[in-house]
Amino acid sequence: MAPCGCCRSWSDQAKGLVIAVSAVLILSPDTLLISIPDINEWDLIFYRNLFSIFPIAAFLIYRSSFSGVVEELKKLGWIGVAAALVYSIGSIFFTLATLTVGAANTLVVLAAAPMFCSVVSICLLNEYPRKLTIGAIIVAFCAVAIVVGPGLSSDEWYGNIFALLACFGQALYLNIGRLAELKRNADVIPSLMMAVTISMLASLCFGAQPSRVDPKSADFGFLILQGLIISLSFSLLTLATGYITAPETSLCFLLETCLGPLWVWMVLGEKPSTNTFIGGGILIVNILIHNTIIICQDRKSRETRKPETKSRVRYETDQDIETPESASTSSSNSKADNKDDTYGPIAEEKKGTEIQVS
Repeated sequence: MAPCGCCRSWSDQAKGLVIAVSAVLILSPDTLLISIPDINEWDLIFYRNLFSIFPIAAFLIYRSSFSGVVEELKKLGWIGVAAALVYSIGSIFFTLATLTVGAANTLVVLAAAPMFCSVVSICLLNEYPRKLTIGAIIVAFCAVAIVVGPGLSSDEWYGNIFALLACFGQALYLNIGRLAELKRNADVIPSLMMAVTISMLASLCFGAQPSRVDPKSADFGFLILQGLIISLSFSLLTLATGYITAPETSLCFLLETCLGPLWVWMVLGEKPSTNTFIGGGILIVNILIHNTIIICQDRKSRETRKPETKSRVRYETDQDIETPESASTSSSNSKADNKDDTYGPIAEEKKGTEIQVS
């Protein structure tokens, strides 16, 4: 589907940032939806991934047809397999962490994901984050600490380990998606099909029993909604890595930390604390300033390159195109040169040379 005229004029930075922020806005109610269903954690993981398959498959078949999806997977190769494994591990541990220690502990650990993304980006892709991005990551980490700090606890230490593994998984997945775009010129959305399948099989191995969930219950509806949200949001995040670096994508991801408590307030009536409003405001302003400055810098660099390109093209065109006037001038000049060679000092030297040789 061709982009509209407005989107064509956008830079890659603008496209990537808009896609990433849109993905996080869609994903923001995820922690709320995980907490609502009163079912076994492995049953939850099974159904979350089951209902993620259908939207991803429908999109891929619409975009490339069934045979095209197979070709995309072949093109990705080991990168696609790595993306699927990393996404599956991160998704499972994120769900377990949220159910074990709650959203507060999980989100504060995930706030370190941009830092991990920066380290992995340097080691794997040799892409160094901008100084502006590094500063924004530090400010974002402090803002997240203000939001979830009062709710932290260390009673369930293994839940924090789960959150840390989910954080590593997110950082690796975003960088692998960026690697696929740079090396294979392809996105890793087809790998999401493998990833959700792996997660479903893992949940069955660890005791999931899908028959325990009543299809007529409200919990089943929340599971369907989770699948739709996950598939759409992570597909958009995957596309964003084709336009911006993994640390920049992960930085936008932190908006979920502030928007999650707002969803809980609207749905469950639990009013957010003052810290939530303060930290959330800092985080939103921080990301807004960061994205605005990057887009403006990118626009200025594009505008400075355009005049140079136009002048270069104009110069080459003037050199290559020969007008009738220039042709007649050059022919007359060549005739004059020949005349000078016939009667001028050069001709006399040639004659003298010929006499000496004879």
